[in-house]
Amino acid sequence: MLNRLMTSRKVRGFLLILLIVSALVAVVSVAVPLNRKKEAITTLGTQSLSEATSLALSLEYYNGTRIEALVSYPDTTAFYQNLCAFLSRAKDTLSYDRVYLLYRGLEGRIAYLADADYGESLQAEVDYREIGADYDDERYTNRCTSILENQFSSRQGAVYVPEILDSNYITTYLPIKNSSGQVIAVLGVDAKLKYSDFTKYGPINFERLTTVSGILFVVSLVLFVVCMDKGLSEEEKENRWRKRRGLPPKPVKKDKIVVDPLDDIDPNDYL
Repeated sequence: MLNRLMTSRKVRGFLLILLIVSALVAVVSVAVPLNRKKEAITTLGTQSLSEATSLALSLEYYNGTRIEALVSYPDTTAFYQNLCAFLSRAKDTLSYDRVYLLYRGLEGRIAYLADADYGESLQAEVDYREIGADYDDERYTNRCTSILENQFSSRQGAVYVPEILDSNYITTYLPIKNSSGQVIAVLGVDAKLKYSDFTKYGPINFERLTTVSGILFVVSLVLFVVCMDKGLSEEEKENRWRKRRGLPPKPVKKDKIVVDPLDDIDPNDYL
């Protein structure tokens, strides 16, 4: 009974269909989350560039001279406190995770000029980054540093960097220039993705679907190979084994005469 099932064309056809469908489902269940994440990052990055551009322009137009003076003499002046308060309001209004200004400090190092999280009653380097502190947070990648270097050298404009801090955030950098067109500071904006688990969409769990379809693919592949092997005669199995090893087919008997399959001579010609 089992041999009949394994050699049945219907069973083979069913296994072949299951093999193809499970492979397609596995590919789709991997591709969909990746595509959803890519779209979410692109949307958030474009939105951040658009919103933060207005913020950068207002800083450049209304406070460019005073920001330039703060860069020359970095200190917690009244303007510094007002600047941090302005950034804090922008952060709350636009629902950003972090908003800050950067400048090129001593020995060309990149440092904080203002932080939206600043507060007189808060602790520096714990609740916020104080003026002059190095921009070396672990959440920012080498790509972030490279972009900032290019922006301070006026070689690159506004841009966003996808996937920072466990791939749940993006950061956007916007240069701020003085009246001479020289970059004096860079506005940094960190935005959090609204959702981070792209493997779930409604009732569908793509991660679980990938696992199930992968198991089905392996099982159906093994059964299909076994069924195909069951339908072969011993002679066909041996010839398949010989073919895999580069050996010629096994000689067969025809009219009680051993014939080499590679020989195209008809043995009856000798009778």
